[in-house]
Amino acid sequence: YGAALAIDDAHSVGVLGPRGDGTAAHFGLVDEVDLIVGTFSKSLASIGGFAAGTENVIHFLKHHSRPLIFTAALPPGNTAGVLAALQVLQREPERRERLWKNARRLQDGLRSVGCRSKRRSCSGASCSTPACSPIRWFRLPCRHRCVGCAPA
Repeated sequence: YGAALAIDDAHSVGVLGPRGDGTAAHFGLVDEVDLIVGTFSKSLASIGGFAAGTENVIHFLKHHSRPLIFTAALPPGNTAGVLAALQVLQREPERRERLWKNARRLQDGLRSVGCRSKRRSCSGASCSTPACSPIRWFRLPCRHRCVGCAPA
């Protein structure tokens, strides 16, 4: 359709892709994506985030993204931490393999206590909680068919 494709990879960096390099790499679509944004606060254990795209896309964001004017550069220690975490991801793929093994174990455990779950190609568990669960699913009143959960 000629639309721009942006991916929020906040939960995928370090998890998906052949080297933990995210959703686009996982699905073999790196050259199809116009913008990838993500955070350093999840699998990279730091603060801040990133936007990756062509020079034109990044230029547009710099000049048209209001929140950018209120940000500051990352402290050097956090930048070094992110770089070190990226090096660990490259050198130690067994960490990602262990993550997926733990996700499957969690999914199996949830199923064993009555959660109906669906296996998906790139996610851990998606399940309905049993009636006795302290977690309740609810539908948010929005036009985007949002679903959330919260403690009862």
